[in-house]
Amino acid sequence: MSSHYLDYQFGFPEIIPSSNRHKQSFHAFNGLISKAINSGLPDVDLFPTTNPVLIIILQFFKFQTEYDRRDVDNMSKTMLDTLKGKLFNDDVQVKTLIVSKHVERRIPENFIFVGIKITTTDQDTGMIQANKAEAIALYKQSKPTEA
Repeated sequence: MSSHYLDYQFGFPEIIPSSNRHKQSFHAFNGLISKAINSGLPDVDLFPTTNPVLIIILQFFKFQTEYDRRDVDNMSKTMLDTLKGKLFNDDVQVKTLIVSKHVERRIPENFIFVGIKITTTDQDTGMIQANKAEAIALYKQSKPTEA
């Protein structure tokens, strides 16, 4: 399924394993991701892409205790390892990665949302453009002025 912004998105009721070091749970999770992608991929010629991509990962938790125990860095690594070869060929293609975790009463179960946008090397989201401008301004302020 695609949206007005994303080239492809999918979701399913699950929790991202906290690490891909646990091979059995990672392989089971990888199988679930493959089924979710294969059942809904609209344009099989588009993926896996060789272009730069923006990836959005939203993990919704049913319980605050699960939320408190999960690190977004571990979730992102597991998801990127799982998506590699399915939506993109290599991690180096990921230009922008947005990972967020939530306890949301409107989604009363564990649920993963994943979105992908195929980009170009000079294309950024509005949020990235604004923060890049802030970073450039901050960099210029931190440079000593020449006498």
